[in-house]
Amino acid sequence: MELLVDHDSYGEIQPWFVFQLVSRIKEQLEIAGLTGAALKDATTDMASVVCSEIDGASGFQVGGTEITPYLTFSAHEDYMLYPGSPSYLSEYASRVVEELFEED
Repeated sequence: MELLVDHDSYGEIQPWFVFQLVSRIKEQLEIAGLTGAALKDATTDMASVVCSEIDGASGFQVGGTEITPYLTFSAHEDYMLYPGSPSYLSEYASRVVEELFEED
């Protein structure tokens, strides 16, 4: 499998991935019994934290080596899409939360 650097295609997929992520977060919080403002606040907070971690905002070390996550998308069986830099999911998180709660 090849790694294809395609910022535009990657950028089109990221909001959809964030939508899936945030939808699952919201669903699990609803199962846990959260409702109303508490549900929205917790969804917003968790979406922000999860997206920022995937984006590599805080970084971490393993054995003294700085590690930065790089998210790829498998859009085809022969290659994975990569933007040429870490993801920027967190740019979409709050907008997606608003969209999900407008639907309710």
